[in-house]
Amino acid sequence: RNAGGKPLIDFSGFTPLGMRQMYEEARRALDKEIARICAIPKEGRTFANTIRAFESAFTAFTEEQWSILFYLAPQEAMRKEAERLILRQEVAIISLMGRRDVYEALIENEDSYRMSGVADALVYGRDRRDFRRYGGTLPDTYRGNKIWARVQRGWKRLAALELSFESNLQESREGLRVPRERLPRMAISRRIMQQLGIEEVNGGLRLPLEDPVFERIMLVPDTKLRQDYYRAFQRKATVKNRRILSEVLHLRREIVSLIGYPSFAALAL
Repeated sequence: RNAGGKPLIDFSGFTPLGMRQMYEEARRALDKEIARICAIPKEGRTFANTIRAFESAFTAFTEEQWSILFYLAPQEAMRKEAERLILRQEVAIISLMGRRDVYEALIENEDSYRMSGVADALVYGRDRRDFRRYGGTLPDTYRGNKIWARVQRGWKRLAALELSFESNLQESREGLRVPRERLPRMAISRRIMQQLGIEEVNGGLRLPLEDPVFERIMLVPDTKLRQDYYRAFQRKATVKNRRILSEVLHLRREIVSLIGYPSFAALAL
């Protein structure tokens, strides 16, 4: 909320159904533009009508603020729908960047492109990297022996795992209990404590492991309290997320081995 008490973001115009309809409309527009780009004859392709057109369509598809709704929407149904749409969007992007026909329409005309500067070169380089990452550059021989399918399946599973990891953090209600004297009222007033959800429990305090509390605690003069809270904050949702991290690491190793990179770090760069 702003200084006048009004919400900074108006969620009243959003419903789960409306959100799904927004996504489907954006997806149809993207598919239509991709089909148009792929239909351009090779001799008629330019940087403007391929790469720039693709970037414009891609930006329009990804600009919906599902992440904001996922973190801040007041209703659980809206947050859950935003979570589903984030995953659908990620899966759609992975599928798109894994298409050989789109790669050929956008990237394989490199020698004839006239780029207008560093910005165009950076956009081209990023697109080329993403096609490599998601399997769009793999030749037909790899598609026939199912390597491409395994790469795509691995990336889509990774997207789901990473979103689950973030959801576990978001839904965690863990807290750190400390003696009352470790957080004197001169450091944080009672009014601020109430706003942050800091509760008095059995003569002590329960500090929620949440971002607004983190920002306040990192400013208190008690070094030991800052250290204890930081450690607890970093370990939030560890029980649920440990299994996810294990599978993430396994999938990353599998993906890089399939597409010929020495490590996931090399692929990410």
